[in-house]
Amino acid sequence: MIYKNELIKAFCKRTTIAIFAVLLLLNGVLLYINETKQTLEYTPEQYKAAYQTLEGLDTHAAFKQISQKKTELELIQRLSFGEDISQENCNAEELLKSYKTKSYLEFTDDIYSEIELTDRIYEEVAACENYDSYLENIDSTARKMTGISLFADPDSFSYKNIAQTPADFAYLKGSKLTAAPSKSISMATGFLATDLIAMLMIMTVVMTIVTREKELDQITLSRTTYKGRMPLGITKIFTCFAAAIVAEMLLYGVNFAVSYITYGFGDLSRQIQSVYEFNGSNLKISVLQYFALFLAAKLAVYCVFAAMIYLVTVVSNTAVKVYGIPIITIAAEAVLYYTIPSTSLRYTINEEK
Repeated sequence: MIYKNELIKAFCKRTTIAIFAVLLLLNGVLLYINETKQTLEYTPEQYKAAYQTLEGLDTHAAFKQISQKKTELELIQRLSFGEDISQENCNAEELLKSYKTKSYLEFTDDIYSEIELTDRIYEEVAACENYDSYLENIDSTARKMTGISLFADPDSFSYKNIAQTPADFAYLKGSKLTAAPSKSISMATGFLATDLIAMLMIMTVVMTIVTREKELDQITLSRTTYKGRMPLGITKIFTCFAAAIVAEMLLYGVNFAVSYITYGFGDLSRQIQSVYEFNGSNLKISVLQYFALFLAAKLAVYCVFAAMIYLVTVVSNTAVKVYGIPIITIAAEAVLYYTIPSTSLRYTINEEK
């Protein structure tokens, strides 16, 4: 009963609903603007349209089709520079006709945009088509690097790291990757502003159920009731966890919806390596499984943040401290993240040796 009342108190106030609605709208608008205002020669709509021409094709057929288009565009660009392509292994007359009528502009309005779009699609499809070669390259690179004197010490961190890499990818050999839009996956799960907005949502709930009651001396009165202190504290922290769940569901519901409308997800059962930005992953999971793991990990982070904010509000007597302490903490973490090299452990080990 106490938990139900806390949930009603946290989520049913008009101010809380209004703040959540504004933050949800802000998240969706910022996400779409961030994606559409990138300094690219092509638009999301053109990217989506280009992939629609590859629907129903297997990866090899899609790679062959996009490779042919890429080659034709390169030859047409040479024509635009006044070069002679008659010696090339191509139908020069057809290409010249296409150049004059501009029929080669399938998705965009100029050749530079068409080339940039085609190059991007080519890179994504080629990464799927040549995945076995990518894995073989990992093996050969590891053999070469362990033979270099700088990394040849079997007891060093560098040697062990290089030697272990082929084994980490070995079970992925023979994987058949499916070409599909990659940008939608990154758009749905890689927008930093979503996490910041989620933190604001969680802080709004915590402020409502703790700080506001402290300011009105209601929480002090509640503690004096029968079983008031511990059950009340447990109930409030679980309400904070509920805020984390609600924030994630609402915000990422918007993210997934906007990303799907903008690009489309393609086959969700395809391996995560089919997504261009995750081509180097060593996890043999599907895109759908990645979504599930991503949301589970994100929820864990949100719950930790909710617990931290709850602790801050309990020990703080003013709203200024409640907002100030997390901001200072996040700022310090950001400074450490961007100033400490990702290879700092390796450098430290090498220096000690």
